[in-house]
Amino acid sequence: MAKLGINQELEVLFNRVLNKPENEGKAHYFGACAFTFRNVKKVVRVQDGPGIDCQYSIVEQDRLYFSIASIPVEQRFWLTLDGDFKDLRDVIGRLYGEEKKMFRDGLTKYLRVLDLNEKLESNLPSSSIKPIRKI
Repeated sequence: MAKLGINQELEVLFNRVLNKPENEGKAHYFGACAFTFRNVKKVVRVQDGPGIDCQYSIVEQDRLYFSIASIPVEQRFWLTLDGDFKDLRDVIGRLYGEEKKMFRDGLTKYLRVLDLNEKLESNLPSSSIKPIRKI
């Protein structure tokens, strides 16, 4: 199995940890960044064939609406991005240079912390177990 690239690994982690209905529409904060996202359906017109006289169809596409904002870091970065994208890799592909590195690294750390927290919570004993009484 081929090793995934950085953006692909991040997308797998995002889909496993955060891309759930209960996390949509909430602000998520890490470092100097904050973001929110929603899975949306977009209606688009597509051409059914080549040429000018061909027919068109209306189809639904699954999209990811993503909004990012940050405060300046060392007076250099002022990251903002807002729009609908194909997936998380498409979001990261719209960022450049140090902004891209700052966001990608911060998001990766944030998602790993959430993933670890989720794993720890799933391994805790159920709250229905009565505590042991000391005599």
